[in-house]
Amino acid sequence: MADTKAETKTLAGADGVTKASQLPPHFPPWAGKLADLYFSGTTSMFVVHGNTFDMVRAGPDRWVGLADFLAEQLFGRWDLVIHYDLARGLRCAAGSNGKRLQEMVQTAAKWLGDLRALPRDPTKGLAALDLLIQKNVMADADDRLRCAFIIDHVGYVAPSGDNLDLNEQTHLVTLLNWASSPYIKRLNLAFLLIDPRLSSVAERLSANPHVATIEVPLPDATERTAFLEAQFKAHGKEPAAVSDYTVGELGKLTAGIGLTDLEVLVRSAIEGGRRLDRLYFRELKKRLIERQAQGMLE
Repeated sequence: MADTKAETKTLAGADGVTKASQLPPHFPPWAGKLADLYFSGTTSMFVVHGNTFDMVRAGPDRWVGLADFLAEQLFGRWDLVIHYDLARGLRCAAGSNGKRLQEMVQTAAKWLGDLRALPRDPTKGLAALDLLIQKNVMADADDRLRCAFIIDHVGYVAPSGDNLDLNEQTHLVTLLNWASSPYIKRLNLAFLLIDPRLSSVAERLSANPHVATIEVPLPDATERTAFLEAQFKAHGKEPAAVSDYTVGELGKLTAGIGLTDLEVLVRSAIEGGRRLDRLYFRELKKRLIERQAQGMLE
């Protein structure tokens, strides 16, 4: 086997950072916690749960989906980010960076072949990733890739419960093998297993000492206010033109609502032709909170 001494752990930033305190200031606290655990070398596998369908800040006035944040921000300097779900199979992920995506596709083809030709079936998909990981561990230090693997809706790949079929058991054991491997922990390899409901994920996985659970919370008042300001600015509208509330007031009054739904609120006020007065705000807020709660239940 090639030398597998520990590599310097690096994550996001213009030149790459080696500790959580160096992360860009717009990174949310949960990303800092994930980075801390990663830099410590104790784990390279994270079950990310909670408000996972929402947007994450990617700059002063920019928000993106969770997978894009991971691909272009947290692991934005890595050689390969592979995103998997049951519907779309394995694919490279680079956020909005088209040039980086092309480079990733070429890298993936060199190591695994055309990802589009691989089956979407999770058993075969995980087997393909396992082959890539083994090749990477065995490679000479100068040839190794820094790889992140994002598995969306992981509750369908390694579901909770005791009555798993053989394929589901195989998926679970594969994930546990990756999580506990000392060779993997020494390299710049990371696994992000995403599901809004932690209870949907196999407890043998989420409770394993080699696996960390990271909760993505609903946005706080500061984050909501910043997002609302950016939304009104993007639409070229002053809040007073369509709302009886200031942005600061809306930020405080929208506790329990995610950013995706706040975008709906702003668009309704601007495009709906109905002023956001007390009555309309209460109606919209009730509807959005009910939708948020339903999403959490599902």
